[in-house]
Formats: sequence, structure tokens, C-alpha cells
Amino acid sequence: MKRIIITLILITLYSCVGNNVYFDLEKNGIITCDDELISKVIIEEIDGDFDFYSFKLKEHRKGIGVKFFNVYSINKAFEIRDNLGKIVKPYEYRLKASSKYKVRHMSKGDAAESYVIITTDENGKIIEADILDCN
Repeated sequence: MKRIIITLILITLYSCVGNNVYFDLEKNGIITCDDELISKVIIEEIDGDFDFYSFKLKEHRKGIGVKFFNVYSINKAFEIRDNLGKIVKPYEYRLKASSKYKVRHMSKGDAAESYVIITTDENGKIIEADILDCN
């Protein structure tokens, strides 16, 4: 009986792990608040004419991830796709100037997604983010 209770408590605690992230402006990327690995990210333009980019671990890389996801220098373990599902080469991907983006972390499929809003300047450099820490 004790084992069952302990197992249920552990399952409950593990299921509380979320996708919470914050944005590090100095390093230009997202970091998880619970020290979990990042394996799926979607960057979606807000109020623009482009839908989104999807970043997902390549098939042969499943089960791993990164602790830091740089939005400018995409780790080679990730495959990039556009809103139509077309594979995008890393050199073809870029953020547009003077735009706002929602960066969604979706690595834990059973947890609610988490996101940060970032803003780029006239050169496409990230100048602002709405969540800068886990507090």
C-alpha cells in the first residue's frame, strides 16, 4: 500500500512539470524554468503575414533536447519547418525587422504550453521580451 501511495505522489509531482520558459536578452534565447530539456519550439509572428516556424528535434535525435534554445543560431539537432510544413534550411530562417513574435515552448506534450513575446528592431535584432525570469 505504501508503494502505491508513493508511486501516485511521484506521478502527481512529475505531471506538474510544465513548459515554463523565460527569455535571456543577452544570449538571445529561451531557457526552461524547471531545468527540463527543450525539444519543440514554435516561433509565430504576431499581427504579420507569416504564420510560424516550427523547430523540432530530428527523428534520429528523439529523447534528447537542449537546455538553451537560441533563436538566431539554431542547434543542428533541430529540424526547421515553415507554416506549410516545408523544411527550411538554417540559412533561410530569420526574424523580420520591426516585428513581434510569440515563442512557444511545447516540449512536454501533456503540459500546457508556455510562451514569451519578443520584439525586434529595424534590423531584426531582439530588443524586448515580456518574460525575463522565472519569477
